[in-house]
Amino acid sequence: MKALELTIDWLSIANITDIDQLLLEVDEQPIIAKSWSCWQTCLYDCLVQSKQLYSQIKDPQIPLIWLLPALSFNNELKQMLAASLKQLFATPDEHMLFFGASSMHAAIKLASNKNWQQANIAALDATYRVNAEGAFSYQGTGAALATLTFKNNGWIQQGYGLVPAVDFVTHSPVNGVLSQLLELNSQAIDVIFAPGNGIDTDDWLNYLPLLSRAINEHTHYQLLNYRLGKIGALEGLVNIYHLTSCSEHVMQYQHALMISQEQQNHQAAASYLWISEEIHN
Repeated sequence: MKALELTIDWLSIANITDIDQLLLEVDEQPIIAKSWSCWQTCLYDCLVQSKQLYSQIKDPQIPLIWLLPALSFNNELKQMLAASLKQLFATPDEHMLFFGASSMHAAIKLASNKNWQQANIAALDATYRVNAEGAFSYQGTGAALATLTFKNNGWIQQGYGLVPAVDFVTHSPVNGVLSQLLELNSQAIDVIFAPGNGIDTDDWLNYLPLLSRAINEHTHYQLLNYRLGKIGALEGLVNIYHLTSCSEHVMQYQHALMISQEQQNHQAAASYLWISEEIHN
């Protein structure tokens, strides 16, 4: 498997249109809540955003993968959005990933299995931010367009797994995925990206005892989405961009673990390794 390079070509999350502003600057503007109607209305907004997003694609000849809300268990809504994307953009079924926050990891695996050199990545989902009262406020539909490029050195996806989960407290099948990822190598985990789409609970901390042989006092915990809020399918995209573009990650880390969860839907984990050009060759 080849290494990743990710560029964000277009972004729209609430009032933010610049990825570096999203990641590096503290947004001091007051949070203005929008009225949540229903998923049908949200999906209509996603389709409106999809047309604007699609118009930003620089090279339409490159394969396009859609990262979409976690509708795996809601077949009616999933089929409605899938049918519309097919009609608008002739999108194949396998290029539409309805896994929410973990869709980006599935997209990397898909592009790698297809042996593509490049892929356009389009993400659409509902977004929320924490307001002054500590509650999540709906911020409308977020959208992002990125270009995924494979190269010889950098971060590679070592492993990825996704499992359905209805009750995270009594049923945590992601433990099996994490165990499988730990078996891939004995290298310590340098940085863990915590799940952001389930941040109203800290259930992910229950995974740490399982990871005890791979983490230590030097392991860094990246809590990006605790600040960004719930951004759904954009979460994995933002995390991968941060991993591959942040100089700190390149200079200091060699093994990254990303955990994602969708409440009452599924859990997932993906591991990434830094591979130098010398090792690759």
